Amino acid sequence: PGDLDNVSVQQLLADFTKKIRKLGRAFPACEPELAALNAAVQRGAAVAGTAPRRTLHGDFHIDQMLVSGDDVYLLDFDSGVVGEPEQDLAEFVVALWFREFDPALARGLSMGLIDAYRAAARRDVCFDRLRWYAWVEYLVRAYRFYREQKPGWGRSLQQALLRLPALDAV
Repeated sequence: PGDLDNVSVQQLLADFTKKIRKLGRAFPACEPELAALNAAVQRGAAVAGTAPRRTLHGDFHIDQMLVSGDDVYLLDFDSGVVGEPEQDLAEFVVALWFREFDPALARGLSMGLIDAYRAAARRDVCFDRLRWYAWVEYLVRAYRFYREQKPGWGRSLQQALLRLPALDAV
């Protein structure tokens, strides 16, 4: 994977911090949720960056999967990067939450993916690391509401941030 970007925890933290500040200034009503998320990410950063790095999909969500019978195929590897597997898994989990899947269905799909990953990769998944990457990815997706500035973006952002505690259950 020589041509792929190597995603570092420091890069993710710097981008995360920049987005937190912008969102806090743009939507002060979300400040308590943003402060809590920032504190959790800063506290948990030590767990990230400790696993062997692998080639990742880089844009992993349910729309990147094709199911045919019992087979599942991954599509669109244009965003490939090198990083920790929990980063890709977290991206998938968070994408389900933003689609507002039923929480039980989202959890079942997420755990099915994690179990399949464990079996195929013959390695365990660190749930603390998965949670940390999910928090970071959650902010990235919430930030899109701000960046797109569609009507009602502030309400959508606040609703997304208020759903955040449910990620702890993943």
